[in-house]
Amino acid sequence: MRFLSLFVVLVTATAFAAGCSGEMSSVYTPRKPKIRKEAGASTINDDRDVGEDDDPTDPTPVRPSDPSPVFPMDAGIVNPPVVATTAFTGAAAFASRTGSSARQNAHTNQLGNANPARRDCLGCHNGNGGPRFTLGGTVFTTAQGTQGAAGVEVRLSSANGTALSVYTDGDGNFYSAAGFTMPALAGVRNATKTHVMSTQASGACNGCHNGNTQPYLSVQ
Repeated sequence: MRFLSLFVVLVTATAFAAGCSGEMSSVYTPRKPKIRKEAGASTINDDRDVGEDDDPTDPTPVRPSDPSPVFPMDAGIVNPPVVATTAFTGAAAFASRTGSSARQNAHTNQLGNANPARRDCLGCHNGNGGPRFTLGGTVFTTAQGTQGAAGVEVRLSSANGTALSVYTDGDGNFYSAAGFTMPALAGVRNATKTHVMSTQASGACNGCHNGNTQPYLSVQ
């Protein structure tokens, strides 16, 4: 009887030890490192316990890979070019300036008067009789052409988007030798008045605005 009891105890102890060994083995068995390869990304070796993707009973979430975000290339916004409808399209606000004086001793010698007002400037300033000008003329306070208007802006604006502004001197005369390709829209303005003209083929302003063919240029 004593021998039978001892046998039962040994069998029970052996079974208990085997059960504990199985439980401990299931608890401490390390999981294999996960190796995943994302499309378009390098291989990620993750040695943390992240679970098994194919085990739906495993509560441990799988850590997703974190590739750098890829944003589409921004082509930007292309603004259409500004189409000038007058000589002052896109121009800054008017600011009065006094241009360089056109009074020259050469004018006295050629014209008998240092002030070349009302004269067709490009008739002489064509590279032969005098320095070549792009444009030149006179702006008056009224269309009668009795008093020159100082500090007036005269502006040309071409079809290719370039613009040229000059300012009248104390006698109302203006001129420029800057390179500029005609034809161009033209206009004059001061602080209170703006007059615009259609496309002009020449910068010889006084050639037309002579009081006969056309009224004098003015800010009236």
